[in-house]
Amino acid sequence: MAILVFLEQREGEIKKTSYEAVAEARRLADAGWGGDVIAVLACAPGQEAGASQAGAYGADQVWVGGDASFAKYQPEGYAALVAQAQAKAGALTVFF
Repeated sequence: MAILVFLEQREGEIKKTSYEAVAEARRLADAGWGGDVIAVLACAPGQEAGASQAGAYGADQVWVGGDASFAKYQPEGYAALVAQAQAKAGALTVFF
């Protein structure tokens, strides 16, 4: 079991609220929800900066889905990536 956290990014910068969501997921995992905290970033190639910082907030793993189609806002693509990550991780909880 895992807790999945979507890292929201604007103009190449991961939003502070995403790191706060990672920290809350870590708190819940440690409080008995168990499992790994996995942060997921959907971004265009070259915009991965900041994803590794999620570890400092409690993420056990950081998965990056880099694709040129993410250069523009594309909700269907983000939703598909998160659904695939959720299935792969077996996550019962997803934070946005």
